[in-house]
Amino acid sequence: MTKNIGDVINLNFLGWSDDLWDSMIELRSESDTAKREVLFLVGYWETVQKVADSAIEASFGLDAEYLCSTLCERSSASQIKVKELLETIKNKENEYLIAMTDVAKHKEPSK
Repeated sequence: MTKNIGDVINLNFLGWSDDLWDSMIELRSESDTAKREVLFLVGYWETVQKVADSAIEASFGLDAEYLCSTLCERSSASQIKVKELLETIKNKENEYLIAMTDVAKHKEPSK
């Protein structure tokens, strides 16, 4: 996203200009596009994760301890990163909804 939500809200708050609504719609569109792309990548990541899990099981069965432990560590790290990314998306969506609510109530946006 190219704009900060606070900057968009403060464009022309009292004048209710078309710029404000155009910017809010543009921001939401960019947000939706980014979210769709991330969800596509998460789906792809889940497929890769299943393949990695199979490799972990195979390496464990072949007594390849180093490979097994390395794959487990990387798998765990990637799971944490994906969870953090999804949480960030959720927080940004909540921030956007709060900003839209503030605008709808004709008041200064929350910080």
